[in-house]
Amino acid sequence: MIRIRPGRSWRLNPGYLDELRALSPPGARSFDGGGILDVVGIEVDGVDIAAGVGEAEVLVAVDELLAALRHLGEGSAAAQATVGRGPTELVLEARGPDVLLSLVTLAPPARMLASGLLLDSGRLWSAAAAAARSLAADLVRISPALVHSPLLRRLRGASPRPPAGRTGAPAWPHAEGRSFVARSGRGAVRCEVQVPAAAAARLADRTEVPQAQLAPLLGSGAVALRFAGAPALQSEGPVYLALRNLVREAEALVRAWEAGEPAFQLRFASIELTCDLTRDEVRAPGWRAPAAVAPAALALALAGAARAYAEKAQKLAGRPVESDDPLRDLRATAARLARHCAELASGELRRSPEVVAAPPPPKAVRAPQRSGPLPAWWSRSGCTTRSAATPPRAARCSRSRAASPCGRGTATTCSSPGPTRSRGSIPSPALRAGGAACRPQPSCGPCLEE
Repeated sequence: MIRIRPGRSWRLNPGYLDELRALSPPGARSFDGGGILDVVGIEVDGVDIAAGVGEAEVLVAVDELLAALRHLGEGSAAAQATVGRGPTELVLEARGPDVLLSLVTLAPPARMLASGLLLDSGRLWSAAAAAARSLAADLVRISPALVHSPLLRRLRGASPRPPAGRTGAPAWPHAEGRSFVARSGRGAVRCEVQVPAAAAARLADRTEVPQAQLAPLLGSGAVALRFAGAPALQSEGPVYLALRNLVREAEALVRAWEAGEPAFQLRFASIELTCDLTRDEVRAPGWRAPAAVAPAALALALAGAARAYAEKAQKLAGRPVESDDPLRDLRATAARLARHCAELASGELRRSPEVVAAPPPPKAVRAPQRSGPLPAWWSRSGCTTRSAATPPRAARCSRSRAASPCGRGTATTCSSPGPTRSRGSIPSPALRAGGAACRPQPSCGPCLEE
């Protein structure tokens, strides 16, 4: 049994009610249902596969689901509709009279909420049409002016049964794919992406499902992470979703290393890798010893593998890259991260300034202070080593000729207090003790008489 159950709490929201009742006929014609949030339940045999997805624009979600089923009825091989935040996408693939249903959320971490559900297309159409007509009745009861809205006409006009003349969609993918491997990294860590032939065939036939951009990216493969001196790690599942998560984890790892955090937990599928950012080591459950890997090298390997996968997947399709192509977004994000990691590995960028110790400031050299220009007689005498603040000792001395006690020379007497000495004589004990007497220098002419 299949049931589509839109939430009904929006009908009791005073804000929504006031806005809907205030709509005039011109405003009602442009009403598109955006902004009215509620949950959308999808029950399959009594199990709500969309439980926990959260609120979405309920009117838009049901309208998109009807449009996706209409595309399948017109012969499209796949279609999708947004039924939750994140966004959460309901991917529908035609399988003869049945529909293969997958529920994918792109909210981190991106994952498959449900897959491999083969449902009867007629019953799925009837369930979606019943939900649309219920919403249309609620809208008309709240605001009769909405009868002129194109959205309301589509919801009210949903027939209980699929349109007649439904053409069967051809088998998809029909091309025979060739498996490939995308590699990145060298030395201490490497990352390999293995895409089997079935997943490669979905990528090669992307042009045939323009209404379902996620359908070609849901092919299963394997992502392997190999370390030097440690066991390899491998995860299996949709390759695109795994690489999308790994690029996000690598960005968070680089931010943690640049911020100076001591450790970081990197999620590789269901495995928690402990990255010691101070010792450049990686540990995993079951390992006997850590692997020596720098954070920038690990992030570079993950980003390089994602970029290589996106480039090869785009070449398989053989068409120009669209602006909203998920592979283009993955390639651009991985390339930007790879460039940043390469700069970190080369040493051109460092961690944040708060982490790296700054060198001490250089000591300033004090210039000699002078109170004024030196006198002319000082430069003529050849003395150039005194302080400008201290007057020359000769300026305090008065010259007088007197015979020394021994009669061998001329004594110079200082006007300042202290003993006198004779040139050539032995200084008195007071002078040897550091007295205040004048000590003439041989080069100071004004202090000596020959």
